[in-house]
Amino acid sequence: MDLLNKHPELKTRLEELEIIRDQEVPQPLKVTTKAVLLWGFLFVTCLIISVVLGIVFLFSSCLLFYLFSMDLSPSKEEKLKKKFKFDIVKTLVEDINPNTIYYPERSITYQELQYSDIFERPDISLNGEDCIKGRTKNNKAFEFAEYILEYSYKAQYRLFFTLEMDYNLETGDKVILQPSDNSFGSYLQTKLSPNFKEAARQNGKNFPKLAKQFHIYGTNETLVNQLLTEDMINVLLQCETKWGRSPAISFKKNKLYILFLNSYNLFEMDVHQSFTKSKLVDKLYQELHRCFELLEDFSQIKYDPRIEISIKPTKDFSQHLLDDEDLNSNYL
Repeated sequence: MDLLNKHPELKTRLEELEIIRDQEVPQPLKVTTKAVLLWGFLFVTCLIISVVLGIVFLFSSCLLFYLFSMDLSPSKEEKLKKKFKFDIVKTLVEDINPNTIYYPERSITYQELQYSDIFERPDISLNGEDCIKGRTKNNKAFEFAEYILEYSYKAQYRLFFTLEMDYNLETGDKVILQPSDNSFGSYLQTKLSPNFKEAARQNGKNFPKLAKQFHIYGTNETLVNQLLTEDMINVLLQCETKWGRSPAISFKKNKLYILFLNSYNLFEMDVHQSFTKSKLVDKLYQELHRCFELLEDFSQIKYDPRIEISIKPTKDFSQHLLDDEDLNSNYL
């Protein structure tokens, strides 16, 4: 792979991690097969001796299995996953965009999630991690991070992006696009949409293609028309092709917020797969590259300089998400 040729140290680190994985992480298939054979032999032996003894053995083994599965410490696996992030993911991120910092154990602030108006369940348990901060090629500040929504029946994953743009909306002005396929669940439509107190549903007559994929909300029709330029519409429609799904979008102040539904944990490595033989690193690199490409596509969008209503050019870029100090820090 070209990436390993470009970064020989990456190959060395993967080989070191593979040695640790082989030594410390049990292979579930081998362990399970041996355990089942042993359990079956003991169970049959107990039945031969006594039916009562066989029943006692059955219930006792089930109880012990439950207790061990509850108390099993994943410390070795978690330590390996953490080392993978610091050693491998950091290198991949910096290869794609050297002007970034990767924070494996940080996230975007909860206040930012709420302010965006597109994070669909601010009321449930969620964990954020794997925050990446940086600047695009044209010096636009950005952040993105992964969030795990802990439902009672399963976990769901979100990728949340913030990007500085070349406009500065008046306080209270906003435009919000929600996927019309209801991919984020009915919560967005039944709970969140009515709370856009100053915003209103737009009929989308000026954007027929866009209206097929999104419900469009905006403070007023003029603002919607100003923000949804031809370039913006093209990038939004390409999301369906590149990602296989549409994101939720929010324009507020000088920020663009993007929220993607993801079917798996992007940064969570399967430690039961070989780090050196599987396509694990290739896949992760491609996924990260897609995230950075998304930000670059949106950052290149230009707005009509003649626009004066509601949109004001951003004059002060001092409030970047990422300071020059951060770029030179030695956090990792």
